[in-house]
Amino acid sequence: MNNFEEVWVLKLIQKGEITKEDGQRILERHRWTNKSVEDLILEEGLMDEEKLYFLLSEEWRIPYINLHEFPISTEMAQFIPKNMAKEYNIVPVFKIGDTLTIAVTKSLNLIDLDTIDHQTKYTLDFVLSTPSAIKSAYERLYEEASAAEEEKVIKEADKTVADLVKIIATANKDKTEDTTQDQDVKSLVKMADEAPLIRLVNLVIARAIEQGASDIHIEPTKEKIRVRYRIDGILHEVDSLPIKLLLPIISRIKVMAELDIIEKRKPQDGRISVLFKNREVDLRISILPTVRGAKIVMRILDKSKGIIPLDQLGFYEEQLKQFKQLIRRPHGIILITGPTGSGKTSTLYAALTYINSPEINITTLEDPVEYLIEGINQSQINPKAGLSFAEGLRSILRQDPNVILVGEIRDAETAEIAMRASLTGHLVFSTLHTNDAILAISRLLDMGIEPFLISSSLIGVLAQRLIRNICPDCKESYTPSPHEMKFMKEAEIPANVKFFKGKGCPLCHYTGYKGRSGLFELFVITEEIRNMIVERQSIEQIREAALKSGMKTLYQDGITKICAGLTTVQEVMRATTQ
Repeated sequence: MNNFEEVWVLKLIQKGEITKEDGQRILERHRWTNKSVEDLILEEGLMDEEKLYFLLSEEWRIPYINLHEFPISTEMAQFIPKNMAKEYNIVPVFKIGDTLTIAVTKSLNLIDLDTIDHQTKYTLDFVLSTPSAIKSAYERLYEEASAAEEEKVIKEADKTVADLVKIIATANKDKTEDTTQDQDVKSLVKMADEAPLIRLVNLVIARAIEQGASDIHIEPTKEKIRVRYRIDGILHEVDSLPIKLLLPIISRIKVMAELDIIEKRKPQDGRISVLFKNREVDLRISILPTVRGAKIVMRILDKSKGIIPLDQLGFYEEQLKQFKQLIRRPHGIILITGPTGSGKTSTLYAALTYINSPEINITTLEDPVEYLIEGINQSQINPKAGLSFAEGLRSILRQDPNVILVGEIRDAETAEIAMRASLTGHLVFSTLHTNDAILAISRLLDMGIEPFLISSSLIGVLAQRLIRNICPDCKESYTPSPHEMKFMKEAEIPANVKFFKGKGCPLCHYTGYKGRSGLFELFVITEEIRNMIVERQSIEQIREAALKSGMKTLYQDGITKICAGLTTVQEVMRATTQ
């Protein structure tokens, strides 16, 4: 244990701020949790935050400042980058000459000081403040600075709008004249490369990546451009831009994605690769004409996040053990089901990564390839070139594969080829759009697949949904409403279980949720169920047999996660009653 901690606690006892028993307990908890003494004192409500840090400033001989009442100029944001301020829990307060004063909540080590000193290139001075005051000041400073930057960028971009609109109008009017069109395209590209437009589009993209968004929606309305980010599966409106900026923004994004800048009547798809804080991020671009102009959706594929391991997806222990046994099987077909955005691709990638080894040949056929996995042969379908899932699967079978991933079974031809491949010594993974695991059988039958082929090839179906996790920074217990209790009435809830929700804080954008995990329903095909499929017994009879054999439904998995304090009743209701 740090000697200072013991001396500091002893002084607080001597000052009569805490009792001897409290001090001993705090030191014991500090020893086992490695939390700071200050955090533990505040956690137990033993002292007022401001008084504690005022006394700490006297102990460290660092001036104390009440940041709740201290105005900080937005110019300060330029001296300490936002990510560094967040990482070290610091805020630049003011600058006099070559001396920059920074508010801190703790004593910084030499490595931290050297890093900050190298970034700022100013003489550093320090003041002490409370964690809540620094957190509040950080939000005010960088949000105001960001808003000021956006306002400046929009004003600069406005200067180019009139000329750009005129060029686009001329380009559409004179499309019959090749020479004029070539000139207009060159002018459009030049205008789309104007610095204000570049900065504006980059700002929208950078904020989305920084906030952990999976998609960016840029949508024209009657009077404005609505910008929304999908964060943890939910869309949030984050900004609105002047409607006259729509054409410049579309043109800039088209230039970045190497799309036809003149075309506005047909949908267009493209891809952009950007560098964000020294890491590569891919953006899949979809542009759709609407009655008010083009709507743009950008799917963010952050390669730095990598593949999520199987044991971090949200399986409970027995489910994970069963699923690992399935994906180690030498042959058979495994289906992952669920709606769009339910995490099917993440589960497939995690499964392939888990079984990947130099001894087996894994080949995939995807639409599109989202992440590259070392040691796996990944192909992307191209219908325009005649490479469909069915045609690609035929080619893969000539490549001596052990494991095959078919991105999606969309038709009977693909389904039948995949199932016959699984009967000839291949392990096949694919996806289907069904609401639960059992309905995968019904879907295959509707496609015209023979029951004997399904029963002899299918070894397991995993249905899944994504639910939001309660934000750990604002998590609090509460009493469920009668409506929530009614939803759980059929579940076995332990008598002493506590229910939690997120109060809402800046770190979770005041939603009460941060991060996501999966709800899973694993349907393992037993011998009894194989016979039932061949005999064409009803889906309800098969479901009953699966439940008797130990299958846990999406609803039951959700109740387990509620009782574990990982998510809320409302979130499980949203995921399982749609």
